[in-house]
Amino acid sequence: MKSILFIFLFVFVTTSILNAGNTNIKAKHDDLEQLNKLMSIIDKYSDLVTKTRMNSDFVPGLLTVVTRNEMELSGLKTVEDVLKTLAGVHIYSDSIGFRTISIRGIGSATALGHVKVMLNNISLNDSISSVSDFILDYPVELLQRIELIRGPGSAIYGEQAYTGVINVITRKANSIVSFGIGSLATFSSSALFNYQSQEYPFRLSGFVHQFKSDGSDATTGPDAYHSQENRDLSLAPGPSNEMTDRHLNFFKLDYANTSFTTKFSQLNHGDSMGMEHYLYNLREDTPTQLRQQIFQLSQKIQINPYAKINIKGGFQSHKCIFEHKYFFPPGHPYYMELNVSYLERKNYTSLDFFYKNNKHRLLFASGYASEKHIYTRVHLDLYRHSFFGLTQYEGQLFEGFSVTCGLRYDNYNDVDDSLSPRFAGVYRFNSNHIFKCQYQEAFRPPTKTELESSTHLTSSKIKTYELSYTYKDTFSRVRFSLYESELKDVVQLTVFPNSPVWNYENISMVRAKGLEIELETSISQQIKLTTNAAYMHTKNLDTGISMPLQAEFMSNAGLMYSPFKFLCFSTRYHYMGNRSREIEDQRADLAGFHKVDASMRIHAKKISTKIRLGIDNILNEDIYTPTATSHLMNKEHTYPGDYPLKGRTMWFDIIYEF
Repeated sequence: MKSILFIFLFVFVTTSILNAGNTNIKAKHDDLEQLNKLMSIIDKYSDLVTKTRMNSDFVPGLLTVVTRNEMELSGLKTVEDVLKTLAGVHIYSDSIGFRTISIRGIGSATALGHVKVMLNNISLNDSISSVSDFILDYPVELLQRIELIRGPGSAIYGEQAYTGVINVITRKANSIVSFGIGSLATFSSSALFNYQSQEYPFRLSGFVHQFKSDGSDATTGPDAYHSQENRDLSLAPGPSNEMTDRHLNFFKLDYANTSFTTKFSQLNHGDSMGMEHYLYNLREDTPTQLRQQIFQLSQKIQINPYAKINIKGGFQSHKCIFEHKYFFPPGHPYYMELNVSYLERKNYTSLDFFYKNNKHRLLFASGYASEKHIYTRVHLDLYRHSFFGLTQYEGQLFEGFSVTCGLRYDNYNDVDDSLSPRFAGVYRFNSNHIFKCQYQEAFRPPTKTELESSTHLTSSKIKTYELSYTYKDTFSRVRFSLYESELKDVVQLTVFPNSPVWNYENISMVRAKGLEIELETSISQQIKLTTNAAYMHTKNLDTGISMPLQAEFMSNAGLMYSPFKFLCFSTRYHYMGNRSREIEDQRADLAGFHKVDASMRIHAKKISTKIRLGIDNILNEDIYTPTATSHLMNKEHTYPGDYPLKGRTMWFDIIYEF
């Protein structure tokens, strides 16, 4: 390890010295090329917020766009890595390895499904449990960009767009093959192709990706047995089973204004820390299997230069399989093995109508979805039918000031209806100063898993007020954002007293408020700095305490140094503050941590090859995720030392583009 660190330091210092004498004799075309790179700081466009393409600084609300080039230069490998570098975003892993995206301190201990997750504008959330693991594993070399809305998005995207919306856009140009290796027996490979006919309006694209890893080398502390008489049955302390095996496939065919998309994903992973916090399975086994299959057909119709219609319809299948998974492990007095599968089949269709002229834009949309949920454990079939309609107006009232007003109505046959309004204003004082304000409501219907245990649940609602100020110039951008949210009827997991039976219930009111600061600047032609910080305060008004398993403060910083056009060094710093406990958990808050990563990219343009290597958690910091105890009958039957995550790891990948 010391030799690798020495190599990084030696190359960094050597190239700095060699470059020092040449800084002032750059050719003019190099200056122009560099200027174009710097301009990318402010020239990012997206249609995510309003479904109409706009500069990301001018859309209502808080939109962040991260390009593939930024991801690669920063040494980020997957969508999960990218999200962890954004202000106020946290990825929480539970005891059986499922991951939850938390934005602004909402998530983790509360139920899943607070964030709408999409791939190329196709929703990936299911209605069984809203697990979002698939999107987190996409490697950055297959992507064009990642778009994130912090804050509610139901006025456009409906259910699950509760605290945010994530849209991952796949690569649309060139073809690649890539291979990667890393610590913990990690191997990955990808192949992406893009073809566009020069004679016909025909485009074909797709990719395949495979990844396998042991996942972690961390050793747990004592498990749930530590507080029981039969602790001699315990396998802890010991290594948890974090094995991961994933396969991602994507295919898209475009002809003129018609598109067909198909996607298949499969994720197998180990039993991690155990469903009831017993370390029981040390085999190289993956008892949890997630499968997702999507087909979608869409058609664009241009009525005239001012109006168009988008029609889409599709089918989705989501399946979760547990094999050789245990509530209580072999030898336990209440030994219980779980062999069960959950299947969701969904058919959907929607129509969007757009009208625009120089200063006004209108959007009308409606859609219908039919879902069937099959539970093999109880031989139960459940159905959900939903309908939505929305309208939105965007207009420029006077020079520099625009407004957006929208309203969406969602109707479900098994839960209550919801209205999601939005009112937003954007004032561009001049080319450097942008002010935004927004009020928006959103909702999250209970999942079928939640309704199976409690039929009286209602949809969670959120009201959010936001203010933001952005300063930008050719080389820098800084944004300050203030928000306050009121969450009503939040769905939370609890357990019946003296019973191992889980239960979901609505808690009456939660208040969340915070401040987010983001800075992106090019210090020189060779050095670029990005940093952000988020303060997030949440409070359950019933109990008077913070939302559990959340930190009040998070920050990130990244530094990229390019002594030559073909070479880039980067380092990243991440800080997570202390995380709170659940109301019946008597342990002190889990201490925060610091994490430093480093990477290097070599781009050999003449042979169309990129080589990347890096070290994650370079200081080998002990990093833990807080254990959740809300589902436990006895709160002390847990891992008192929380869930350990992997330590220092190294990785290498090579990408050939053609």
